Formats: sequence, structure tokens, C-alpha cells
Amino acid sequence: LVDLQRKLTMYTMLLGGMLMLIFGFTNLFTEVPLFVAMMKLGLSIPFFISYFLIIKKLPHQWILNLVLVLCYFGIFINFLYNQGSNGPTDYTIFLFTIVITALVNGPLKWIWLTVVFFTFAGLYLAEVNGWIAINTEYSTPFGAFLDNVLGFFWILVFWIAGLWILLKNYNAQYELLVKTKNEKEEANKKLELLNQKKTKLLALLSHDLKSPMASLQLTLELFEMGIIDQENMGVLVRNLKKQNIH
Repeated sequence: LVDLQRKLTMYTMLLGGMLMLIFGFTNLFTEVPLFVAMMKLGLSIPFFISYFLIIKKLPHQWILNLVLVLCYFGIFINFLYNQGSNGPTDYTIFLFTIVITALVNGPLKWIWLTVVFFTFAGLYLAEVNGWIAINTEYSTPFGAFLDNVLGFFWILVFWIAGLWILLKNYNAQYELLVKTKNEKEEANKKLELLNQKKTKLLALLSHDLKSPMASLQLTLELFEMGIIDQENMGVLVRNLKKQNIH
């Protein structure tokens, strides 16, 4: 499961980098300020670096959380300068929350979810009350349409690709578990067969040893009782020696 999560984090970094490149490029053709588009293009770099670091087996949780910090501030800026609640930031916040829920482990997950909820709930509240100045009016209806549809479309592509990777890796893990289970059952059957053969072998050995041991014991007892004299005892000892060698 840890390996599965590491792989998912690795692919999330790769898809995230591609998503930032696409967002930055498409934003150049919308009403998004130029510096916001350039920020998204720049954010693709830490995503791709994180992808290669995870390939190198570096701790993926630390890498993931560092990238999430950068994304958090990026989403914050995007909200302020890209039409607030009228822009496509909502889709990004939703995707951001899903990534945290799926990939972050331990108490940090709940800290992140709490921070995200109160941060953006506060931003929405500040916007509707006019506490912060956000331009929520597009110059044309088509501008609003284009910005939101492009944002929704690319996040949808990200989600579908991520879900496909998740299912693919899950199926691979499941097939590996089934294969391991079958191999274990086969090994147990072989072990059981070996135990049966061992039991039979021990039974045969004990039966074969019983007669000569009994003969030896009986001979010694008869000699001790004086029933066998020295001359006959010599013959018996030679026979017992041959039997022992056999």
C-alpha cells in the first residue's frame, strides 16, 4: 500500500506539472493577468523536479507536502487575481482537496484540510462583504465562458487520468497479491506433502531400527543374566556388529 501511494504521488507530480503548463499556456489567451499565467508556468518546474526525486526513492510525503505549500499560495493568488468566485479557482480548490485526502498521511492530512477550508471560506466571505478588492467581472460573457470551461476541462482531464492511473496500479497490486496468495498456497501444499513423506520415512526408519535394537537389548540382558556364555557371546557380538553396520 505504501508503494502504491508512492507511485500515485509520483504520477500526480507528473500530471500536476503538465496541468500547470497547460493552465499557464491557455491563460495567455484569456483575461487572466500575465503574471498569474507565468506563475502557473513556473509552478510546473517543482512538479517535474518532485516527479524525478520520487523516482529516486526520496521520501515522497515530504516532497508532496512541499509542493502542496507552493500550490496553496498559487491557488490563493489565482483566487485574488482571477475573478475570485466567478473564476475557475473553485475547480482547483476541489482538486487540491482531493489530492490532500488521497495522498497525505497522518495528522498532516487533517491539518491541511482544516487550513484549506478556513482559508478559502475566509476568502469567499471577504469577497462577498467587500473586505478585499477582487475584480469579479469579465469584460465579455465569452471571456467568462472561456476561462471557466478551459479550467474545468483541464482539471477534468487531470482527474480522469489520475483515476485511470489509480485503477491501473490498484489492479496491478491486486494481481500481485493474488499471485502471491496462489504461490503461498502451492508452497503450503508442497510443504504438507513433504511433511507426509517425512512422517512415512520416520515410521519406516523406526520400524527398521526396532528389530536390531531389540536384538541388542535382549542379547545384553541374557548375557547379564548369565544365560549366554563367553563363547556364544563372541559369536553374537560379531553378528550384532554386522547387523549394526548394515
